[in-house]
Amino acid sequence: LPMEPIDYPERDPGPEAIFVKYPEEKIRALTRKALASVPHARGINNHMGSRVTEDPYAIGCVLKELRSRGFYFVDSVTSPRSVAYDVAREMGVRCDRNTLFIDRNEEESAVEQALGALAKRARREGTVIGIGHAKPATLAVLQRALPELEQQGFVFVKVEGVVH
Repeated sequence: LPMEPIDYPERDPGPEAIFVKYPEEKIRALTRKALASVPHARGINNHMGSRVTEDPYAIGCVLKELRSRGFYFVDSVTSPRSVAYDVAREMGVRCDRNTLFIDRNEEESAVEQALGALAKRARREGTVIGIGHAKPATLAVLQRALPELEQQGFVFVKVEGVVH
């Protein structure tokens, strides 16, 4: 779900994004519209959204809509000051947090290195969530690396299976 970042307008989250200045009904209406655009979705994460995830009111409006539909939320953790996970837990919305973006750097070698770091954390912590984007380098690395990681005993599941 596109949301206002701290550095807006330098980085624009795109049309129909959630902004902190919007009233609750507008935030909820934009959230409903986004959910309707992906009919089989069961949850969301924030696209950009650092300013919104730092704001308990704005993220609370989004989470009210998710709760009313039984959706989950994954905090992308685009800000170290995000309150989104805590607000979701307080509201009873199934939620979790992103552990690592695997493709902040779009070079294949960097994606491989980040995926390796994510796997290392998974060995240590048991379950992790990694976020990648629809980028050629990300897809190429995942196509090569996922079978190897599965042979090493890693199990890949839909995020809805790990949110709590």
